[in-house]
Amino acid sequence: MLHALCQLADAAPHTILGIDTSTLGGGGLAAAFGAAWVFFRVIRKVIGALFMLCVVYLVVKVAFGIDIAQYITPLFK
Repeated sequence: MLHALCQLADAAPHTILGIDTSTLGGGGLAAAFGAAWVFFRVIRKVIGALFMLCVVYLVVKVAFGIDIAQYITPLFK
């Protein structure tokens, strides 16, 4: 089992990035995966915040009958 995992780890940079293992060291690979992780984490938070704003807008409009768009629109002009 450990031997198979080591073989997969050796083949990962070439398979994922198309780069030979001698070209990219372990630190560079870790930095690339770390940067991708941070990027996707930020994107996920932005999408979550936008979704939350949409839900708040719909709840205020449907439950209370207040259209927030008329107050927000002048801010963008």
